[in-house]
Amino acid sequence: MSLMVIAVCICAVFFVKNTISSLEDDLKKVQLNIENFDLDSALKNTQTFEQNWEKKGKKLSMFMDHIKIESVDQTISVLKANLEMKRHEDANVELFRVKKLFCHISETEMPTIDNIL
Repeated sequence: MSLMVIAVCICAVFFVKNTISSLEDDLKKVQLNIENFDLDSALKNTQTFEQNWEKKGKKLSMFMDHIKIESVDQTISVLKANLEMKRHEDANVELFRVKKLFCHISETEMPTIDNIL
């Protein structure tokens, strides 16, 4: 039984890391668009990112605190709103906030026995 729990934990660690890495790749596209002041493309890429986040965030919720997932959801919503209103600086701030949340998640949200049981 304990070997199975350890195996699940190891798989979960790889899943969380790979999922966050994939989402960060999506964010890099948005960042490039914002840096180039191409806010229409940034909005389009943010919408794609949001769709990916919705799919992957549901799976991450099995391993993570829901408060962190909600924080990401809220930050994405604010990012999108800022892009829709053509607020370059505010969009940049929210993009940085999402990236920091992902960094924090990948560093701190490792599965524990409490999460599994």
